[in-house]
Amino acid sequence: MNILMISSFNLFAGTRFGGAKRLYLFARELQKNSDEFTLVYLDSCFEKASEETGKEFKGSISIDFRYRTHRNLNFLYPIISVLFKRDQIDYARKLLIAKKFDVILVSFPLALELFRTLDLKGSKLVYLEDDLALDTMKKNETGVRGIKRIWKRFRYFQLYGHMKKILMPFSAFLAITQQEKHEIERLFPWLDCRIIKYGINPSEYTTLPFKSSLFSLGFIGNYNHPPNLAGIQNFVHSFLPSLLEKYPDLHLHVAGKNANLTGLTDNKNMTIHGEVQELKTFYDEITFFINPIISGWGLRTKLVEAAAFGRPIISTRLGAEGLEDLEMSIAETVQDYLSIFNSVKTGRLDIVKMAEHNRRMVELRYTIEEQGRNLLSILSE
Repeated sequence: MNILMISSFNLFAGTRFGGAKRLYLFARELQKNSDEFTLVYLDSCFEKASEETGKEFKGSISIDFRYRTHRNLNFLYPIISVLFKRDQIDYARKLLIAKKFDVILVSFPLALELFRTLDLKGSKLVYLEDDLALDTMKKNETGVRGIKRIWKRFRYFQLYGHMKKILMPFSAFLAITQQEKHEIERLFPWLDCRIIKYGINPSEYTTLPFKSSLFSLGFIGNYNHPPNLAGIQNFVHSFLPSLLEKYPDLHLHVAGKNANLTGLTDNKNMTIHGEVQELKTFYDEITFFINPIISGWGLRTKLVEAAAFGRPIISTRLGAEGLEDLEMSIAETVQDYLSIFNSVKTGRLDIVKMAEHNRRMVELRYTIEEQGRNLLSILSE
């Protein structure tokens, strides 16, 4: 099978974005199991590691782009304002048009626009997206009034119409949760929507020994991604002060790329680690991994990694979507956190058994080999 993959993200082992890491692992599996694999990618996360990408995926093609409007990722991809460098597009088209692809896999809205610009053909066209831009755009209208709301509505339908037109010849849409699947089937009813989850290589994640200190919480993410920033800001401002009144020894570890959390760094009960070179080092510092996500779609890849490291998880319901086979404690309020801590102290909640169960689930259902087989099966149908 001859596969072309068009990615909105730069794909390399050291990426710190969950969506990009998922695509990188898929690309590695596709390259390993196809007759010929070609990767064309943009760098919408602005990680600028193209030399690393080029080494791993032979013959990969990088395309630069810019926005006609001011680049604001909170504005969610003003697709029709994207400009690509003409010389790079002409070069890529010349290389790709000479090949016959059995399948073209396009991932995320920016790559969809690149696919349209390249004017490529394939016997099967498949689109992949999690953290749905359209739904997030709609939710951003909440609480907005007047002309601004009208403008946001216009931009939503503009993006929807644009995507609908490009997706007409596609046969399948790959989602990551059941909730996304329902929304996609409503928006694009002609597409065969399937669920492909996140997969990792468990051997790369050491199960860490349990820490005796109950009050060591941790969160890691890329804070250029608005849901991560909104989630940790809300936790620090709305939850942490009340938790510290009850448990003054509690400590919060915050790590990840672009962790310039203005106004959150003057708390002696917080440590801002910034970007960590080894995930294991961060997870070894904490007892619980918290996931206080309050916005955005998509499966939280960091929860799969936390489970692989043997760390019990406390999450919002939204943050836990798509991970129903993992055991985790759900917390929406301060009282929920206090109840969880009390249950652990009194022995009603065995977080060691919880962590052991989650590690087994990762090894059974969240390996990249398993998810890679599912992806290949869909692409080869």
